[in-house]
Amino acid sequence: MGKTSIPVPEHRATFPLTDPARTVPLPPLYLVGGKRIVREALQRLLEAHGIRVRGAMASDALPQHVGQHSDGPPGVYVCMLNGQANHLQDGLETIQAAAERASVVVLSDTPSRAQIYATLRSGAKGYVHLDAEPEEFIHATRMALEGRTYLAADIAALVVNDLSGSQGSDGRYAPADQLSPREKQVVELLCEGCSSKEIGKRLHISAKTVENHRYNIYRKCGVESIAGLMRHALQSGLVSL
Repeated sequence: MGKTSIPVPEHRATFPLTDPARTVPLPPLYLVGGKRIVREALQRLLEAHGIRVRGAMASDALPQHVGQHSDGPPGVYVCMLNGQANHLQDGLETIQAAAERASVVVLSDTPSRAQIYATLRSGAKGYVHLDAEPEEFIHATRMALEGRTYLAADIAALVVNDLSGSQGSDGRYAPADQLSPREKQVVELLCEGCSSKEIGKRLHISAKTVENHRYNIYRKCGVESIAGLMRHALQSGLVSL
């Protein structure tokens, strides 16, 4: 029951590099997370296309940075995530810290359905694969600077398909009220990308108990995978974007 990987588009797209009608100043832009050499490379790429980067920082420096700049103009934060389970929760907390008063673009090296929904629910306004064409990253950053939302085409298609009425393996979905309060908590954490061990720690129950809940949840919802559970959870209102 591993994470569902999202393929990277093989075509090369062309993106506009600016909004010619925009005349107001752009908000400050910051790069967050990832390795220093990656942040510096991204900064050089953006500045080569006329996008000024105000600063770059490690993930753990973001909450303090946001607090120190609480009286300034809301900024745009490009947050880099990797797909490791123990890194995801820290990354989501980073996004939530910034999204309270700023726009966030997620740059992920291992997109998965769980990570996509978790980051969008945490307030991210853009999501791009780290292996995307540089022009797509530049376009997403410009849209965030202009106060707009951007999802890569394959990510947007996935979200639309999940919300467009997919059904369980038996052609129907169980209503949400068939799940117990504890099972609903487990569903929410599964959709955030948490493992059984992580869920157990957060709910103060054993990993085996979590697995038992997971089995019962799949049976009641008529699904066979985490991807099917996420679709059901979105459509039934158990979780929201």
